Amino acid sequence: MPVTRRFFTGTLGQRFAARQALVAPDLRAVVRAVTLGMWASLVPLFAAQEALDAGQVRELWPARPRIPAARWWLAQRAADEARPDLHALRGALQTGPLPGAPSVPTGIRPD
Repeated sequence: MPVTRRFFTGTLGQRFAARQALVAPDLRAVVRAVTLGMWASLVPLFAAQEALDAGQVRELWPARPRIPAARWWLAQRAADEARPDLHALRGALQTGPLPGAPSVPTGIRPD
């Protein structure tokens, strides 16, 4: 819900006031509920992509042009600071994509 609330206030300039019919830890469960007739939902593309591709749901309102790119943060425990695998991950994230890597993440379609 925090992402949805931020979307409404930041993008639409109003508070989220809809009645919640379903809250699930995996947004794909929400998309599945929509395919079974639970009206509509606002979900990120990664959660809806498979159902969109299969024609089970359709985009009613293109929100993508209005949403800024999501920021992802690498968080770890202080006790794991010396772990070689996390050190390698931090280094990879700081240097950017590997040569030859696709510019658009798998499963995401640019507009």
